[in-house]
Amino acid sequence: MTLSVAIDLSCAATSPRTGVERYALELARALAARPGVRPILLSPVPIEDAGDLGAPILGVEHETASPLARALWRRSRLPELARSQGAQLLHVPVSAAPSRPGLPVVRTVHDLGRLESSEAGPLARWRARRVLAQPLPTVFPSVATRDDWRGAFGTARAPQAIIAHGLDAEVLAAAERHEVRAGGRAALVLGTLRERRRPGLVARLARSGALGGPVVWAGPGSHPDGRSGENLSLLGPVSEERRLALLGSARLLLVPSAREGFCLPALEAMAMGRPVVCADLPALREFGEGVFVFTDLEREDAVRAAVAEAQDAVAMAPRLAEGRRRARAFTWDRAAEAHETFYRQVLAATETRKTATA
Repeated sequence: MTLSVAIDLSCAATSPRTGVERYALELARALAARPGVRPILLSPVPIEDAGDLGAPILGVEHETASPLARALWRRSRLPELARSQGAQLLHVPVSAAPSRPGLPVVRTVHDLGRLESSEAGPLARWRARRVLAQPLPTVFPSVATRDDWRGAFGTARAPQAIIAHGLDAEVLAAAERHEVRAGGRAALVLGTLRERRRPGLVARLARSGALGGPVVWAGPGSHPDGRSGENLSLLGPVSEERRLALLGSARLLLVPSAREGFCLPALEAMAMGRPVVCADLPALREFGEGVFVFTDLEREDAVRAAVAEAQDAVAMAPRLAEGRRRARAFTWDRAAEAHETFYRQVLAATETRKTATA
């Protein structure tokens, strides 16, 4: 039986896109390619540069919308649109879901960072806790994130699934083009410049020379042509083509995060045969065990040793080859299949509850 699932793409209307937005778009594209799924793609604003998603985007009402306007749309207009289009289920690819949707809802919780972040005030953290505590069917990208959720909220009262992200077609194509070889001069950091990626620590390591040369940070939050101390260049947001070029030519990828729910850049680096130096985080261990170089980024001597290990071409060659082999299993086709299976489980559980209470 064909499954009609509405997908909230309002988060993907932001630019530049980070991991959450890319997840929403790539999942929608992969679901549209599955013969047993009819995706209903919904957004209040047009989504630029998304390519062919395999289905039209419905519900467009404005040219642009603020984050607050998109949040209000998600609470009221989104479920109404989903029901009017005959959706059996609604998937919201972020943690905030409509409170009275009128149909089963699945959400994705990428991480629990807002519960701990000092960037968010007490009220924002309280709201985040209320949202995350909702007993909704939930997809987590890693066992680590699922365990964090259970540590914060206890036993789940709704179905949960662990489904890792996939690699974009552009990344897989770039990985095929790049042979395993010595990288360029720069260590690379990818992602939004924010507290959990410890920009002060990165600046200190770059200044001390512990990272073995210059450091380039590409991603939202940094300013074009800006610099933050000796040996650190902040590029700001870059195009997807340039991001992949930077990754393919990097000496190594540095993941400076104090916490991660998954980390797509680390998976992409693994696919492209680039060494990854990172903190010893459970989410990174799940797919990077035996490939990544884990270290204590707070200790300069440990970082120097980790960088030397990552740049030992002979010793790293089998690890990088294993990483490339392992990364090929992380496809959006596989992720879409797992999501479809979970959707059907949620619908079956919903029907069982209805029968029991009838």
